[in-house]
Amino acid sequence: MERIDINPEILRQCREQVGLSLEAAAQKLNIKTLDKMEAGERMPTFGQLDRLAEKYFVPGWVFTKEHLPERFNFQGMPSFRKLTAAASRREDGRSGNLGDQSGRDHQYSITAVLTHVKWARELMLDVRKDLGLDNDRFEKTALDENGTRIDPAQAARQIRAWLNCEDGVSHSFEEWREKLEEKHIFVFMTSKYNDKLKLKVDIDAFRGLSIFHRELPVIVINDSDHHGAQSFTLMHELGHLLLGDDAIDAGAINQHLPMPNKGADGMAEERWCDAFAGEVLMPEPAFRAQCSAVDLAAAPEAILKAIGKRVARNFQVSLAACIVRMSHLGIIGSNHYQRLWKTHQDLLKKKRARLKERGGGARRNIKNERLRQYGRLYTNSMLDGYFQKDITLAKLCRFMRMPLSHTIDLKDRK
Repeated sequence: MERIDINPEILRQCREQVGLSLEAAAQKLNIKTLDKMEAGERMPTFGQLDRLAEKYFVPGWVFTKEHLPERFNFQGMPSFRKLTAAASRREDGRSGNLGDQSGRDHQYSITAVLTHVKWARELMLDVRKDLGLDNDRFEKTALDENGTRIDPAQAARQIRAWLNCEDGVSHSFEEWREKLEEKHIFVFMTSKYNDKLKLKVDIDAFRGLSIFHRELPVIVINDSDHHGAQSFTLMHELGHLLLGDDAIDAGAINQHLPMPNKGADGMAEERWCDAFAGEVLMPEPAFRAQCSAVDLAAAPEAILKAIGKRVARNFQVSLAACIVRMSHLGIIGSNHYQRLWKTHQDLLKKKRARLKERGGGARRNIKNERLRQYGRLYTNSMLDGYFQKDITLAKLCRFMRMPLSHTIDLKDRK
């Protein structure tokens, strides 16, 4: 059986930068001799090389190089270092350890997402450049001339005007996403399914992340999260972009619990982004008016039911977002907030357990799944490249990660 000469040091570097221990990698790859390969005592077969490339998110030829090429040195990218360093942060504020299995699993998931998003963004930039399409530069900021964060309500008003949002009108997640894509912000969704791309992410790893660029900045939303929570996450991540920051977030923070993974300024920034997202989605005057109809003296479950029916539905946001917003505005106090939050989390756990027991689910629709995953900005850029004969049908299939039949149907509907 023919074997390929590789650089053992590059093999080790690639494994370590995706957060896999030697034992975990050998198990995931089903290669019992991986330790010998990294020691230079054994070389991989063609089949093993393909598996290594797929799991480490690099082309196979990378393993033959003397040095790890810069574009595949993920640890050399500032955003990658920052985002994967937070891979083990959990929603309840507990700090993790990337040496623990859960932390390594999270780092591996985030690595898969970051490398895929990097590939998709760079591809989109190349295609749009070849077509002569301009990208709006992201010049919006929530910092004053001294580099200090402005009032989140002021920033929210500016962004609503920038996105042409009428007063008193709420929007669904899909509508907010489309508005951001019109401003050339690349909004990418992770997958709901485990497949070859490895883009399904545990909700404990992150709910959203942002990568700042002046051209085609990126927001990633975890599609494993509850649909109603995604608008808040979307605007929270936009807040980080307005501050010129890369960030990874577990979602709306529990502001009355310590967050050991963040310093004082990091906590202040998270709260600023929460307040900004709340003001964009739930402007204060209208929100207070809706909350006034809720009997806050009732039992926690009754209060949550009323908030969901009267407030969350009206603003097209999640129940959790409403609770956090009520706390920020002082509509409920610290103790009241804690009781509501705990009751909400308990009900959510029960709901997830019921769904897990039920199993099954809707049949996968690959075409709709990919359209939701990549969004209109990316999809239309690829289709424009095809119709302008800049890319072939075969490449369009590969770039959209779709089989030929779905891709033909997609282009015919354009």
